[in-house]
Amino acid sequence: MMMGHDTGLQENYYDYNQPESVFRALTEYIKATSLLTVNDEERLKARLTFTELENTELREQLRWIEEAKKILEELKDNKNQKPSDPLSQEQIDP
Repeated sequence: MMMGHDTGLQENYYDYNQPESVFRALTEYIKATSLLTVNDEERLKARLTFTELENTELREQLRWIEEAKKILEELKDNKNQKPSDPLSQEQIDP
């Protein structure tokens, strides 16, 4: 084998000195934990975490929608207001 070439097999071996290898092993362990646990605690914790994250995202979207509604209302109000002074309209329109 030539020096510096990768065979692609490195990913299949666990090397505790390599952070990527440790990360992959922990990721797989976490995936398997809920499937191998007899009690539902881990599954419920995962579901709760997911639900909290989803709730946070939905609240952020709702806040954004409310802000957009306020801006639209302000734009509608500004459009419906007529200038009270004709000179001010001439100053706006050159």
